[in-house]
Amino acid sequence: MKMNTIILNADDAANNYLTNMMDLINGDLKYNTVLDTAESLADLGRDLRELLSAVPTVAFNAFRDQFRSGSTMCFVSEEDGRNLETWNDRNEEFQIAIFRNDGQPVGLYGKDVLSW
Repeated sequence: MKMNTIILNADDAANNYLTNMMDLINGDLKYNTVLDTAESLADLGRDLRELLSAVPTVAFNAFRDQFRSGSTMCFVSEEDGRNLETWNDRNEEFQIAIFRNDGQPVGLYGKDVLSW
């Protein structure tokens, strides 16, 4: 059986996450206090440090936790997001593989982990 796979570069995925989360934070500025915004920014900084950690288990767990919490679409392109939704609607198997710039794997995340 064919496995639908999206391959991501860890830096690019983290940059997509940063862009999407900054859009959310900016959109909430009128609703949040300065301290709420500061906390959101601090959390985002922590998330990015973990996603890009040189410690393999930290990076693997950070991506897995973000995927499980429903942030999958924050990491992928619009086209990849549409593919994930199509595969999911068709009840097909799918996965996301993440690699560092030097080719080292960060992790392989299956359908059971990926949520949005």
